[in-house]
Amino acid sequence: MSIKENMSNVAAEQGKILLIIAKKEELHDAVEALGLGQVEKKQSGEPYFKDSTYHISFTHKGEIAVAAISAKDVGVDIENVTVPRNVERLSRLFHESEVPQSLYDFYKVWTAKEATGKMLGTGITSDLLKEKTLSVRYVEIGDYLIAVAGEGEIEVKEVL
Repeated sequence: MSIKENMSNVAAEQGKILLIIAKKEELHDAVEALGLGQVEKKQSGEPYFKDSTYHISFTHKGEIAVAAISAKDVGVDIENVTVPRNVERLSRLFHESEVPQSLYDFYKVWTAKEATGKMLGTGITSDLLKEKTLSVRYVEIGDYLIAVAGEGEIEVKEVL
């Protein structure tokens, strides 16, 4: 079975989240290969399928790009967990139960909030930063951490 056929089958299954991980310049073609229609942007910048009820979320960091596709609302974010950040300063923005103890923990909280904001269509708001984040699942690819917010089993397809 080709990647295209396999991706189409996964996308057609209700209750699953298809996660496509690709080189930045190849992601658009991988998403188009699903046959779910043209991706456009709302005024808010949020992507959507023009002729489909499926939901889509994009993220990229460096040369890696990710698309999350689901029959339900979905959000995705990616970060390189080796890039230093001022964890102490930024942690003051988080809910008290989410204050990270390490750089890796910081990125887990940050990507969760980014992915949740995308799923809700609000982006990161001050309220979202202060609230405890909803349940999020993670996928690790080398130095990169991908957070996925949404319901359903995650099916990962790497097109690297």
